[in-house]
Amino acid sequence: MIDIYSTHTLAGVIHNTKPSVPGFWLNFATRQFNFATEEIHFDEVRVDNRRVAPYVMPTVAGKPQRDRGYETLKYKPAYVKIHHTIDPSRTLARTPGEAYGGALSPMQRQQALLAAYMRDQRDAIERRWNLMVAEVMLNGVLTVEDEAYPRQVIDFGRAANHSITLAAGSRWGDSGIDPLDNLEDWGIRVQDACNYPVDVVIMGTAAWGKFRKAQGLKDLLDIRRGAEKVGGLDIAPGSGAPLQYKGSDGNRQFWVYRETYELNETTTVEIMDPRDVLMVATGGLDMARCFGAILDVDVLRADPIFTKSWVTEEPSRRNLLSQSAPLMVPGRPNATLRARVTA
Repeated sequence: MIDIYSTHTLAGVIHNTKPSVPGFWLNFATRQFNFATEEIHFDEVRVDNRRVAPYVMPTVAGKPQRDRGYETLKYKPAYVKIHHTIDPSRTLARTPGEAYGGALSPMQRQQALLAAYMRDQRDAIERRWNLMVAEVMLNGVLTVEDEAYPRQVIDFGRAANHSITLAAGSRWGDSGIDPLDNLEDWGIRVQDACNYPVDVVIMGTAAWGKFRKAQGLKDLLDIRRGAEKVGGLDIAPGSGAPLQYKGSDGNRQFWVYRETYELNETTTVEIMDPRDVLMVATGGLDMARCFGAILDVDVLRADPIFTKSWVTEEPSRRNLLSQSAPLMVPGRPNATLRARVTA
């Protein structure tokens, strides 16, 4: 209990939050499409852009070439909502950081609560987008499932050999296994599949623990090159963020990543398994943020996030609702490869 006869100074508000890399995975989603339809379609053109012209005799007629084929890919977005209510009684209590005795009116406190909830709702929705990009890049599929959403799996058609689990005897740290050889082989596989070279390697903490012991690694990595960029994100080395820069070999950046999110009050998800390695050809990924129509009679258009507020008369409540219909679509799903390298 506060002693009202003594003097006090409120120094500030301490927020007990975990360090994070805001929207780290979203940096790989470089395009955005809004569409006011139930599905979004992409025409995938099969381009044989490495074909060379054939040798022929000058007197021989040229051979007609087949037209490029294409396939129309169809995707339906997920749907997310987050809802808060403000009880009028909450506007009568001092808010965090407000002077003792109260310096705000109840209406000012309600506006402050609305603003705080709007920030929280936007942050929560953007975290969901971030998780979606991470899952697509790591697994090549997106699983949409919740208590109020029946399980759906969207398969983007990544090659089966771009999801690897090393067996006993071939794992990093096993006798005779050189992780650098694995990275070279997997890098060639990615480039053959999407025609772009791997330029970013992201490792979980357990995978890095094995990789950093590889012979020749010290001579390979230079921590002075490319030390502050991944995608469009600037991160200084030693910042304490869950993403840590480890060096570059001149062609590829090496990063270690560990971050968790709360799906609900009792469930925490680790975005990237600490045993995994993700290889990314960022120039070829061509990830798109796609947003479908908001199914609300007050808007009925495509927006990344739609927020509305209304009053319930009895019992009296102020409601705040944010909605989004997102889908993250990789233009070239084979531009990523995930390998589980430790037990």
